[in-house]
Amino acid sequence: MSKPKQILIQTLLAAALISSAFAEETEKGQKVVITAAPARRLAGARIKKEVTWPDNYKQAISKAKRQKKDLLIAFTGAKITQPAALLTAKVLYKEDFYEKASRSFTMLNIDCPPNAKLNEYLSEQLYVLTNKYKVDNLPTLFITSPDGTPYQVTGFIPKTATPEKYLQHLLELKKKKNEMVDLFEKAEDEDSATKKAKLLDRALSMTNPALARNFHNEKIDFIITADKDNSLGLRNKYAVPRQLEKAYRAIETRDYKLAKTIIDTTIRELRPDGPLLQQLYYARSQAQFHLENPQGQLDSLNRALQAAPQSPMADQIKRTIAYYFTAPTENSTQLPR
Repeated sequence: MSKPKQILIQTLLAAALISSAFAEETEKGQKVVITAAPARRLAGARIKKEVTWPDNYKQAISKAKRQKKDLLIAFTGAKITQPAALLTAKVLYKEDFYEKASRSFTMLNIDCPPNAKLNEYLSEQLYVLTNKYKVDNLPTLFITSPDGTPYQVTGFIPKTATPEKYLQHLLELKKKKNEMVDLFEKAEDEDSATKKAKLLDRALSMTNPALARNFHNEKIDFIITADKDNSLGLRNKYAVPRQLEKAYRAIETRDYKLAKTIIDTTIRELRPDGPLLQQLYYARSQAQFHLENPQGQLDSLNRALQAAPQSPMADQIKRTIAYYFTAPTENSTQLPR
């Protein structure tokens, strides 16, 4: 396996381990928090397979097209993370679940073993598909059209960790997927750009925002263009998160000045408000932290708090300011500067 592939797969494994802290409801209704360390021990246990899922992507796509069924792609790592171990043991590898799910989906399992110990074919497939579907957590399940285009995404949900409940959850997502497709088709037949943008927005609002940005970009482009003055509130709804993603990618690659520039330009040109503006200033505070500018960081945090003082993020911002600085100030320097 080439070094870039090894790095990507090992990064996926590391991310999965970190994300394996989760809460599970016990039979008595008590919430148990399991951290990453015990998750590794529990996830390493041998899991009994009542069924064996197909694991060849190209064959699954061909079968889905032939059967005219949606494709259910399960990225798992039962020996890596506790959530993946529980979902596979309690649901995915159960014969009853597999049999009933197969009536509605063409099934495909992309398993990620510890240390990426795969034969050459499977390692190539894992590398390609984790890139294609932008998988950064295990387990991750996609409901796609027969050609592999994803419309819905889910993972491990403790309260649905039985074959019956999880199948119902997937069927509800399948219904949303079908509604999305119907709205997309209606949008294609719509002559009015404004009405088309609204239909596309209704469809994209039925799925995960990151999935929409990753796999339905051309529809987002149309919405942004159709509402270029933001009179419908749709331009900023889609353009700001897109710019935020760029800023966070710059932070991840340690290009903090670029991140700050992206954020400042977005604030100046799009003039968002409320939670969207709050998210931009919060990201700006992170860039300022890495640029070793504590005053700029505090100023950005205060601006973030002022943008949406009642939002779910507001309490976290208050705690951050209280812990690292002083109480929020009434007046802060105008940004961007």
